[in-house]
Amino acid sequence: MFWMAHGLLQPTREDEDAEDIGELYINKLVSASLLQIDASSYSFNLKNSMTFKRLKMHDLVHELAKLTMKESSKARSIVQLGKQEEASMEELASDKFNYLKVFNLEEMKFTSLPDNCFAKMKKHLRYLNLKGCSSLKTLPNSICDLQNLQCLNLPKCYNLQELPTNMKNLISLQYFFLTVKVTSLSSMNIGHFRQLKFLFLWYCTKLVYVPSAVGRLTALKKLVIHWCTELVNFEGEEEEKKKNVAAYSLNLQVLVINGSFKLEALSDWLYRATKLRYLRIWGGRMESFPTCFPSNSLEELQYISCRLLSFLPNNLDQFHNLQFLEIEDCPILSARYNRKTGLNLKKIAHIPHCEIDMQDQNDDDDEEDGGDAIKIKYEEKKGK
Repeated sequence: MFWMAHGLLQPTREDEDAEDIGELYINKLVSASLLQIDASSYSFNLKNSMTFKRLKMHDLVHELAKLTMKESSKARSIVQLGKQEEASMEELASDKFNYLKVFNLEEMKFTSLPDNCFAKMKKHLRYLNLKGCSSLKTLPNSICDLQNLQCLNLPKCYNLQELPTNMKNLISLQYFFLTVKVTSLSSMNIGHFRQLKFLFLWYCTKLVYVPSAVGRLTALKKLVIHWCTELVNFEGEEEEKKKNVAAYSLNLQVLVINGSFKLEALSDWLYRATKLRYLRIWGGRMESFPTCFPSNSLEELQYISCRLLSFLPNNLDQFHNLQFLEIEDCPILSARYNRKTGLNLKKIAHIPHCEIDMQDQNDDDDEEDGGDAIKIKYEEKKGK
């Protein structure tokens, strides 16, 4: 995303993502020993959603980059990490930073930003990182002037109390990472983020529902909801709005919901997610799978700790591209699909890899019928 902000990643095809090009560049630089992956650093790897890597730059490359930057009188990037004192923002309002593209204030200790701090950056700023600014309580309204902003990074802002009301003006936003203490996201009119590709809701511990407008983000590819513990449901679409959007298929490919143990149901707009490849639900009160769920695209399906879930789709045997199924700590589901007495076993016979967690299942049972075409892994859970 940093490279994308500087215009270094230029897709050659309409369906080509900048992050895929960036990954290709990184692999080439690593193979040429110009960059090195720091294996000792923290890396968050969420399967099929996003991988965060920390890279080391070769000293020669670093010196060359510094020399190049000295030749330019226009600041393109500002990076300040983990400073204990508050950053001086007054200077940022000067003409010196009119061409700023990257603004990184990760883990700074300020509680607020000056109202006009983004006014001079509105034409060129592409990347704004406030990750880990845990004391930050509010965002200035001038952030809404950043019409060319592509990435807004606000995870781990645990004291952020609200969002500006005109965030709908961020029409170029593609990557949005958010931690905020609100019960609803409706106030920021998320439906206006027509270019949004990745939405990551991280520890939004007061969030009760996800607005229906998310179902109208036709460019959205990845939706990750992580430990939004009060989340109950997805806001349903009004009948009139359903008529307007029913003809448009979503581009959603990855849906991950972790730690929302109060979640009662998935969204009713999932029937339009005809490109969904990966679905992972960990925790929740769902009793059944969404009806009219698209069957042609799904490749991986994981249900973990959904103890009330009774049924998978009735047409599961028609999910011809499904390669991996995992059911763990879902006692009702496990009973329906176990190899001994499961009445629905034939519906998963076509899936190459299945992991069904069977509570209190003896290891001896696993040795019988070992030549079955269906390979199901029984894991004995003790102490539950």
